[in-house]
Amino acid sequence: MFLRGASHKLTYHAFYMPPLENIGRVDRVFIPITDENHHMLLVFHTIAAKWTHFNSFRGTSIQTLQYYHKKAIVLVETSNIFLCLLKECAAISLKTKLVQIPDFDAKKLRGLNEASARMIAKILAINELTPEYAQTMKYLIRHDTTNFKLTENKECPQQANNSNDCGIFVMHFIKQLSKDQQIESDFNKEKVWEMRKEVLMKIMSNERSWISIKEREERNAKE
Repeated sequence: MFLRGASHKLTYHAFYMPPLENIGRVDRVFIPITDENHHMLLVFHTIAAKWTHFNSFRGTSIQTLQYYHKKAIVLVETSNIFLCLLKECAAISLKTKLVQIPDFDAKKLRGLNEASARMIAKILAINELTPEYAQTMKYLIRHDTTNFKLTENKECPQQANNSNDCGIFVMHFIKQLSKDQQIESDFNKEKVWEMRKEVLMKIMSNERSWISIKEREERNAKE
């Protein structure tokens, strides 16, 4: 997730880690992104070799469409910087069994400022090369992700202009895409509320939810 004003460390774990852990072993990586109060979905297609941007509020003007599309472009460019750093040292990483990126060189910024480069290097330095990371390195050796084009999906369903349903729409997109289904275009208000209830029930029934903990405490007290 792209978090405006987030710390470098939080951005790393929320945005950089999913591709590092997954692109070598899955068909798609889902990256929910946030701009101000609006949620969208960016999808990295590992086999199809492309990016797709899903936005439930494209608006009625070309300016609105371009505004959000530019946000997706920034995320793709940021991701490519990170993937290129991994690719540059992929062979070394596989040999040393440690995730590595090139040393920071002020003459070759590679799109990162010094603080970001040093932060990423510091966090990666303590990461042993897991089987998942190794698959990603091998994938990056075989593919040039900088050539992956970004497309705007203009067929995904749109939320009502006065709604706050963008997060639910992102969940809807992920749910169907993860099952290799075509995104249901008729995602109306009734279906939105059904999904809200579904999500709420999952949260409430989770073993870490306040309700579940409270029920266990009461049950243990009676015993």
